[in-house]
Amino acid sequence: LRRDITDLKNMTHELIVLRDRAEEANRLKTAFLANMSHEIRTPLNAIVGFSNLIAQTRNPEEIAEFCKIIETNNELLLQLINDILDLSKIEAGTLNFTYTETDLNRLLEEIVHAAQMRNTSDQVDVVLAETVPGCIARVDRNRLTQVLTNLTTNALKFTQRGSIRI
Repeated sequence: LRRDITDLKNMTHELIVLRDRAEEANRLKTAFLANMSHEIRTPLNAIVGFSNLIAQTRNPEEIAEFCKIIETNNELLLQLINDILDLSKIEAGTLNFTYTETDLNRLLEEIVHAAQMRNTSDQVDVVLAETVPGCIARVDRNRLTQVLTNLTTNALKFTQRGSIRI
C-alpha cells in the first residue's frame, strides 16, 4: 500500500517554521522586558534616592539641584512608559497618527534643551547647529519628538567627548 505524504511533510515543515518564529518572538519579548526593566529602574532609583536626599538636607542649592535631577528622571521615566505603551499599540495595530503643522525649529530647540538637561558629562556639548527660518512641516509632532529624542538620547549614551550637533 502506497500513500502520498507530501502534504503531511509540507504541513509539518510549516508547523516547525511557525514554532521557530513563535520561540524567537518569545525570546525577543523576554529580552525586551529585561532591557526595559533595567531602563525603568535607572530613573526610578534616581527619583527615590534624590527624594530621600531632599528630606535630609537643608541646603537650598542642593535641594534645587536634587529637584532638577528628579524632574529630569521623571520625564525620562514617563517617556519610557509612553514608549512601552506605544509599542503595544503598534503590535495591536491601534497606533494612530495625528498630523499638525509643526515648527521644526521650535521642536528641535526643545529636544536640544531636554538633552542638555539630561547631559551629565562636562566633556560633551549638545547644540542646535543651524535653524531654517519658517521651517514648518505637517507631521505627527509626538511621534517625531519620540524618534528625535531617542536618537539624541542614544547619542548622549554613546558619546564620551566632543559634541552632539543637531
